[in-house]
Amino acid sequence: MSATGAHLAYDPGVQGSSAARALFLALACGLLGCHRAEQPPTGSPAPPTARTTAAAATSTHESASVAKPAALQPGPAPPPSLRLASWNIQRLGHRSTTDMALLAQIIEGFDLVAIQEVMTKRAAEQLDDALPNHAILLTDGPLPANGRYREYYAFAYRESRLDPTINTTVPDPTHAFMRAPFLGCFAVRGDGELCLLTIHVVFGDRVAERKAEILQLDDALRWAQEVRAHEQDWVVLGDFNRPVDDGDPDTEPEEEWRELLDRKGLRVPVVLAAPPGEPPTTITAKGYANAYDHVFVSVGLADAVLGAGRVDIVQERCDGDFASCRERLSDHAPVYVEISLH
Repeated sequence: MSATGAHLAYDPGVQGSSAARALFLALACGLLGCHRAEQPPTGSPAPPTARTTAAAATSTHESASVAKPAALQPGPAPPPSLRLASWNIQRLGHRSTTDMALLAQIIEGFDLVAIQEVMTKRAAEQLDDALPNHAILLTDGPLPANGRYREYYAFAYRESRLDPTINTTVPDPTHAFMRAPFLGCFAVRGDGELCLLTIHVVFGDRVAERKAEILQLDDALRWAQEVRAHEQDWVVLGDFNRPVDDGDPDTEPEEEWRELLDRKGLRVPVVLAAPPGEPPTTITAKGYANAYDHVFVSVGLADAVLGAGRVDIVQERCDGDFASCRERLSDHAPVYVEISLH
């Protein structure tokens, strides 16, 4: 039998005999070969073992944690705020290319979104199903009540932060609006109440039709403020189908805005949330076009505005593809305002 095939066993019955044990080891080494581990010179440190290496790594990691720069330590929590937005979601419910899941992802980034162009109740239900943290508040019926083209207004609100207290369409006995503005008030948990008035101004055949509706907005807001007489915090937002100004800070706003912005008759006057020169918000196949979507806040809220402007959904959600964004989302980008609660 070759050495590689030898089978050796140590008989425990001879464990008490040192001579027998020595003889067994000698035979084993003769058949299989034995190598003595090299011993370090006297006084030299022992070579590292897996356990000592792991312990050294742990020690190094703990030392690095202790020495972490102060700049990397968590800072104080930011002050609580509300993120509000307005979004004309192009003919929601009438287009098969709409990406409902992507719409919901964008809306989830805000505490409340005023939505225009909801075409069907079924579309509102589908959007509600896609939103894990928001509920949908819809007008009682489509507007105008009589007409071939009708749409709903909606508010998508975060249920953990907001509770609806009132929602109603502004009375419009003279038919001053194609779609009368929609009033929604919400209790901000632990921080009072906020009221919003949203509108989708008629586009029509002539600019004069759009200007006429905007001129009536101060009357609609005055009515809303009488309904909610105790309320001091107001937001007016929507698709106005008109720019507020040409972006030149030395020129006055377009004439149709003066009734609203000159504060005539308003108990709580409002101001434009974003600075002059708002970015365009409508989306063509090749780029952004017109600054039609706006957010106004009451004067008392103006100092609490942390930020406002357009949400660039083309770059952030559509990889810069304007045509794809129109198909999947809308021909409008959302506009937003963030308001500090303290």
